[in-house]
Amino acid sequence: MSSTTPSDSSVRLVFRWWVIILVAIVGVLCLVAPFLYDPFGSWQVITSSTLTNVGTTMTFAAVLFFLERAFVRRVAGQARQQAQEVVVEATADLREENRRLSAKLSDLSDLLEGADLRREQAREQAIEDFENEVSFDTVARLLETANDLNAIRHGTITVPAAADIHAPRVSIFWGRSYRQSALGEPAVELALRNDRRQIVRLDWTAEVPVQEAAREFDRRTRAAGLLAEADAIDFKVLLVNFRNAVSAATEGRSSSEAWPNGRVTEWLTDDWAVTDQGVEVRDRGVVIPVDEFPSLDVRGQSRRRKTHPHQRPDWVDDDFWTVVTTIVDAHHARGSRPSSGYAPTPYTSQTTPRLSKGVESSQ
Repeated sequence: MSSTTPSDSSVRLVFRWWVIILVAIVGVLCLVAPFLYDPFGSWQVITSSTLTNVGTTMTFAAVLFFLERAFVRRVAGQARQQAQEVVVEATADLREENRRLSAKLSDLSDLLEGADLRREQAREQAIEDFENEVSFDTVARLLETANDLNAIRHGTITVPAAADIHAPRVSIFWGRSYRQSALGEPAVELALRNDRRQIVRLDWTAEVPVQEAAREFDRRTRAAGLLAEADAIDFKVLLVNFRNAVSAATEGRSSSEAWPNGRVTEWLTDDWAVTDQGVEVRDRGVVIPVDEFPSLDVRGQSRRRKTHPHQRPDWVDDDFWTVVTTIVDAHHARGSRPSSGYAPTPYTSQTTPRLSKGVESSQ
């Protein structure tokens, strides 16, 4: 069907030209006929009539020309006006849509700023509540705040149990694990560790006051034959170090300029922390990158240790550096984690059983 279209067009075009030519021939014949045939009258009369008709036609043509120009101008003006109105209407719709989009983006920005503000307020409130009263509930809530921000690695943080850098180190965890399933009720886990191996554990449940938890932890440590460790542990200092570690870890998630940059694994002392970036020092950066940490072998059973010591910065005391490198050698590299059934899941403010299951601290 489409192949016949050009032919039809050509026929119509030829037909129109023949009509114009035919009309022109007829017009010429009409003008000449009165001069060729006598019945039309004398030539003077014919000439007068012809000139009158020609003048009338030319005058009419001139009038039509000026009318046509005025008509075209008016039509063009109306077309431009209509086009402008269409453009104005379209741009008005576009401006309104842009205004609505800007309002939505502004609402989104306000929403994000509000969420950031609420997180910061929750962080500050959790720290303040812990400082006002140490209990199962305030310890668990502080860990939930850190887990909300993914500020501590695997939901566990290890801190010195005394003021001395050589003090025993205790890991604290609040989450779901196979032990929690066996225990039957949620508990904050405190574990005394030596070379990353757990040697004493306490499941601190909600109904146990902090003083009783401290006494029970001391009793279990002594029962394990760790008298030197039991004498060195200061539960009050342990909790202060825990507060400082979580506070710094969560503050490090507040901005790119805050310290530390990585997720905290272990708190060494003020301004020193082991993170998933390495050993970080406030205002000094990473002094031992995580890539230099020893890693597990393919079976996940033993650690491949470095054959050369870590380079000590000039501004670090030699004895302190020895302690730091000993702690580092107890860690394995980022991403390495021994398989033990299924990994524990830290509780957050959204998954905590404290409120949903009515778990409350004892006053």
